[in-house]
Amino acid sequence: MKKWALSFGVVALFVMLLGGSINPFPAEAQSKQVKIGVLMPLTGPLTLSGTLTCNGIKLAADEINAKGGVNIRGEKHTVDLVIYDTKCVPKDSATATERLIIRDKVPLILGDFCSSCCFVDAPVADKHKTVFITPVCAAGGLTKQGFKYFFRMGVHNFSGVITMMELLRQEGIKKVVLIAINDAWGRSYTDLYPPALKEAGFELVGVEYFEHGQKDYYTLLTKAKGMNPDGLLVCAEMEDFAPMVIQAREIMPGKKIVETGGSDLSQILKLVGPQKAEGLKSVSRMPPPTPEIETFNEAYRKKFGSEAGSFSYSGRDSLYLAAKALEKAGTLTDPEAIRAAVSNTELNGFIGHYYFDAKGENYIPLGIHQVEGGKIKYSWIGDRGKMEAAIKKLIDKK
Repeated sequence: MKKWALSFGVVALFVMLLGGSINPFPAEAQSKQVKIGVLMPLTGPLTLSGTLTCNGIKLAADEINAKGGVNIRGEKHTVDLVIYDTKCVPKDSATATERLIIRDKVPLILGDFCSSCCFVDAPVADKHKTVFITPVCAAGGLTKQGFKYFFRMGVHNFSGVITMMELLRQEGIKKVVLIAINDAWGRSYTDLYPPALKEAGFELVGVEYFEHGQKDYYTLLTKAKGMNPDGLLVCAEMEDFAPMVIQAREIMPGKKIVETGGSDLSQILKLVGPQKAEGLKSVSRMPPPTPEIETFNEAYRKKFGSEAGSFSYSGRDSLYLAAKALEKAGTLTDPEAIRAAVSNTELNGFIGHYYFDAKGENYIPLGIHQVEGGKIKYSWIGDRGKMEAAIKKLIDKK
C-alpha cells in the first residue's frame, strides 16, 4: 500500500511539473461549464462605462448560476466568464476576440463598449463563425456590413435621434451646437443629426469634436459660445461628459445642455455634484424602477459596493439573452445552430423588449433622463410603439 502511494505521489509530482494536475474524481462528477467571452474597456478612458457594463454581466452570471446554470439538453452548465480588457483600443479588441475564439474556445462573445472596437471585432467573429453580441455599441453602420454572426442589443443611434428631436422641442431649443466624440460612435451621430435637425426645423450652427480622455474643453466651449446657440447637443460617454459639464457651467452658465445617450446621468450627478448637474437632460436607456430592478440594484451594491447604472442593465440583459439562446440551440459546439437560436430569441429585459431582424438589429426606443432638484427623474416622450416603428423605418431606409 505504501509502495502504491509512493508511486502515485511520484506520478502526481511528474504531472504537476508538466503543468497538469490529477483529479481523483471522475469527469462526470464535475460540474459542467459554458464559457462566455466578455470584451470591455476596464482600464483607459472609458473605465467607468466598461466596468458598469461588465459588472452587470458578472451579476447576471451569479443569478443564472444560483438557479443551476444554463440548461443544454437537460444538462445544467454554470456560466464561466472569460473577460478581457480592451481599453477601447480596436487593435487590442480584435486580438482579444481571436484569442477568445481560438484559445479559450468560447461559443459566444459579449462585447465591446466602443463602436470602433465592434467594427473590427465583428469580422473576426464572422471569420470564425462565432456569435458576437454587443450590449452597448450603437454606431449605425455596424449592422450594415453584412455580418452574419453579429447582433446588436445596444440601442441604435437612430433611437437617440428620434427621442432627441422631441426633447429639443420640449426644451424650446431651436439653435444647437453639436459636440461629439471623435470616434465611430460620435461620427455616426454627426452623420445622422444634421439632416434630422434640418427636417425637424432646428438650426445646427456648428459641429465640434473632442478626443477620448480630453481634459480641457475651454477652447472648444468658448468657440461654441461664440456661435450663440440656445443649447449644446453633446455626444459623449460619462468620463468625457463630466469634465465638459463642469467647464461649460463656467463658460456658459445657464446654457441648456442635452446629451444623446452615451452618459448615465445618475453617474454624472455623482461625478459633478448636484449644482452643476441641475437641469441636465439626456436621451437614456435607463428604465423606470421596478421591483425586479430594485432587487438587482441591491445585489449590485452588495457585490460591488457601488450603484448600478443603465449600462449595468444592458450588460445584464445581454447575458440573459445569450443564456436563453444557448438553451434554445441545445448545443455549445454548433455555431450555426447557436446563430440561428440567437436570431430567433426574444427577451423582455430591463432596457426593453429585445428581438432581432435579419441583420441582427433591434428597435428599442429611448426615454428621457433628467436632473431636477438634485435627483434623477425619468420621463417618456411620445407613443412607444410609434417610436419603435419610426426607428425601424429610419434604419431600413438608411
